[in-house]
Amino acid sequence: MSGSAEPSAAELVAELEARTPSPLTWLVLATADAAETRPPPFLARGLVLRMGAGSGIVERHPFGAPLEPPESETAGDLPALVATPPRDGGERVIFTRNRFLLPRLASRAPEALRSCRAVLVPLPAAGDARLDGDALALLLAPFGLRPGGTGQTASGTTHALFARPADSPLGEVLESDLRFEGGTLVGEVRLDRPAAFPCHACLFAGEVPVGIGAATPGATPDRVRVRLWAAPELLSAAEVTVRLVLTRLAGTVEVRRLARPTARRFVADALLAGEEDGDALKRPCGVLLLARPDEPHLPAILRGLADQGAAPVTHLRLDGPGGEVSDRIVAQAAALGFADLAVHAGVIGPDKLAVQGLWHMARAFRRVVVLDGSESPAPDLVATLAAALDGIAGRSDVAAVRDGPWAAPFASRWATTADRLAPLARQLAFLFSLEEADYRRWTREDGGDGTDRFAWADALSRLIARAGLRVVQAERGPDAGVRP
Repeated sequence: MSGSAEPSAAELVAELEARTPSPLTWLVLATADAAETRPPPFLARGLVLRMGAGSGIVERHPFGAPLEPPESETAGDLPALVATPPRDGGERVIFTRNRFLLPRLASRAPEALRSCRAVLVPLPAAGDARLDGDALALLLAPFGLRPGGTGQTASGTTHALFARPADSPLGEVLESDLRFEGGTLVGEVRLDRPAAFPCHACLFAGEVPVGIGAATPGATPDRVRVRLWAAPELLSAAEVTVRLVLTRLAGTVEVRRLARPTARRFVADALLAGEEDGDALKRPCGVLLLARPDEPHLPAILRGLADQGAAPVTHLRLDGPGGEVSDRIVAQAAALGFADLAVHAGVIGPDKLAVQGLWHMARAFRRVVVLDGSESPAPDLVATLAAALDGIAGRSDVAAVRDGPWAAPFASRWATTADRLAPLARQLAFLFSLEEADYRRWTREDGGDGTDRFAWADALSRLIARAGLRVVQAERGPDAGVRP
């Protein structure tokens, strides 16, 4: 590394190669009509690829050191090529002069970004804010690629490196025995290394989280026992690919390409990859306020949230009916700085209001505080719950924190994180869609008497209990955090 304030791009690449134990094969990506496709001189070897529509490759040619044998590099689309290890056991890395190719890969070929070791891309010139370094960092963070430094070429162009942390090696799932039993996914996964706990299990259908539950140590250190409830109906479509994610909350272990359940059984064809959790494109923390416009405490609640500085991050979801009362609340909210409003003209009821609101928050924020219109919040409520979420960062046994003793069902003054909320919200939406008789049968599975009608707070409490998770109480004062 040179002694200058910023290394050269060549030094940046050399440092990446030095800390990567296996050789790197560069994939130089260009559009089909690109005028310049030559690889930069500081890339040792690889393939120049002209990309067609989507992720298809329309032309390729090698550069640098020979790639042996050539037929090992014949995959017809980029995700398949990146996922195919080179014959020498090395890793794929991506370079492109066209940074606008990366959003296309993120949406149309996400597996290419998940599987590559690093991405190197020139940054825009000064004054060009389109897809700059910060935006690229947000785009690539969900794929486990983190900023790895910048370096300049001889012409003065600054290149940014986004690399997978060296302490997140790929591994394998050696065995799996996962099956549905009465609507609950149970079984064990055996890893190629000792499992790290605490962790919990999330189940995805495609990119959509549809289940969450406890992951506990198995019979040996390399085994993880999984138990979670997931509606089989959410997994029934033929095109669904299921992923099981063992989440440590400070990082994830993702079991990819877990085959679709056949005869109510899963067969693993999987990789393990360590990644930080969370979606960097989401806003840090938001407040969901569920209310009717005629609730007597609502004006005081709005003032209390505004006094805490929470108005800009509060999503007010207001049930109907519309009219003068609703208009008055909307005007008051706007005057206090509330800008994120969802106002229903008709009455949709508290259950649909909550189901829609929770799903919105799980997609928009990394942390979520939930309130309703029944009581005014304490002056430090939002800060207290945010501090409590810090206290459960490594607690895979905890689904949420609550301001006050745990009592089920709970509807207000609680908080959680998006990775915990998203699968619960998805399950809640499914339960809301059930016929009443089917929902009652579901409640009988965990000891109900079969007379329960759907109520969102009760259903959420049941989901948390089924998942083997807990809700803990937030503490105030100098010992702010959570009570064990």
